[in-house]
Amino acid sequence: MEIRSDDIPRFADSLMRQFSSHAPEPHQSQSIEQRLAVVDWLLGDEFTPQRRVENVLDPNHPGWQLSIEPLNMCRDILGNVVSWMHCAEFNACPPLWLKRLDYLVSAFKQLPLEAHSRNIPHRMQVEHQFKRYLWSLIDEGLFSDAITLSPRLQSYNQVREQVLNCLLPLAEHIPAFKQVCLDIKHQDSFFVEKLRSSRYQKMRFKISPELFKQWQQHFVHEKLDSGEEAPSW
Repeated sequence: MEIRSDDIPRFADSLMRQFSSHAPEPHQSQSIEQRLAVVDWLLGDEFTPQRRVENVLDPNHPGWQLSIEPLNMCRDILGNVVSWMHCAEFNACPPLWLKRLDYLVSAFKQLPLEAHSRNIPHRMQVEHQFKRYLWSLIDEGLFSDAITLSPRLQSYNQVREQVLNCLLPLAEHIPAFKQVCLDIKHQDSFFVEKLRSSRYQKMRFKISPELFKQWQQHFVHEKLDSGEEAPSW
C-alpha cells in the first residue's frame, strides 16, 4: 500500500474533527482514543518535515517515508479549530486537535519567515489560508454588551484562549510573529481592513415575551437600503 505525503494532513484532519454524529465517514464508529492513536502513529509526538511511518502490522515492511510542510500542517490544524469555532453555537464537541496542541507548537516553530509577513497571496494558496486562520484567532474574541453569552459561545472564547496560550509565548522567539500580534492588538490599519469581516458575529437567542416587551423600548428603527425596517440596538 502506498501512502502519499499530501494525503496525510487531510486524513489526520478528518480524524481530528469534532467527535459527533457529523464526523466524516468512515470515522463515526471510531472512539476518540482510536482516532488519536492513528494520528499519533502517522505524525508522531512532534512535527518533523521528514518522517518514516512504521508498518506496525508487518515488521519486514520498510514503512513509508513522508514529507510534510509545516505551513500545510499548521493551516490544517488551525483551520480545523477555527471551523469549529464558527459553528460552536450549534456543536458543543470541540475538535480533537485541542488534545494535541503541543504538536501544533512544534510545527509552528518551523514555519518559514514568510508565514508571518504582511504579504497576502492568492486565497487558494496555503499561506493565505494559514494567515486568515491565525490572524482571526489573535483578533478579539466574542463579547456582547447586551446579553450573557450562551455556554457554547463561551466555549468559543475558551478554545480561542487555549490555542493562543500555546502560540503567543512563541512570539518572544519569533520577532516577525511578535510584530503581527502587536499590530493586530493596536488595530493597525492593515489588519483592521483584513479582519473586518471576521469581527462581525451573528448570534441567535430566545427571550420571553415579557422581556421582549422591555427590549422593544430600546429598539431604534433604521431604514435599510432596501427600504425595509429592521430593529437594531
